[in-house]
Amino acid sequence: MIIQKLVRNFTPGGCKPVGVCIHIMEGNMRGTRSWFNNPVSRASSHYGVSRTGEVWQFVKEEDVAWAQGGVRQPTARLVLDRPGINPNRYLISIEHEGFSNDVWSEPMKKASAELIRNICIRHIIPINRTHIIGHYEINSVSRPNCPAINKIIIDDIVQIAQARSLFWIKEQIKIIKQKIINLLQILMAKRQISDADKIKNIEHKIAVISNELDKIKKEADDNMF
Repeated sequence: MIIQKLVRNFTPGGCKPVGVCIHIMEGNMRGTRSWFNNPVSRASSHYGVSRTGEVWQFVKEEDVAWAQGGVRQPTARLVLDRPGINPNRYLISIEHEGFSNDVWSEPMKKASAELIRNICIRHIIPINRTHIIGHYEINSVSRPNCPAINKIIIDDIVQIAQARSLFWIKEQIKIIKQKIINLLQILMAKRQISDADKIKNIEHKIAVISNELDKIKKEADDNMF
């Protein structure tokens, strides 16, 4: 469940997400929200994730959060491909409770991965390290350890998000296939399908749909990993 904790620091509208940027708060949830409500800070993010796995939304996804506007010696392909464009306008930002030298709790990693998965599904963003980046990949000069000194944490979160997303896709495919089979059985039981040629035609269509669903799963595998 996402808890709404909207703040005053943001630009209305104009965010067209093509990726997600992960940050560390260097503090706690309440202090960060207070800072995001202070106009002097000129800072905010779309979400915050606590050590216990609680998720707060600070800024709506369609609005621009003020999280990663300073571009200094970037390394992320998303940024390098968009010179002169403020990353706040195309990245969803997620802050995480704690400090850059912390070991991240499992509840925080899992909650962050689930949040990222849902964001990527909503905006049709591939779940991979090209599209899910750390703040240090935008500003390697003054934010070299954001979200963490140990950069492997980003890989861990991406892998969790990928696994959950792939499981969801496979489950949806199984459900759709079963619904098609159930419909065919109902029609046959009601004798609405009696002609052998019609049955073969429907079975052929089911096979075509099934193949298309398998292609979707394969494309999901390729895009996420």
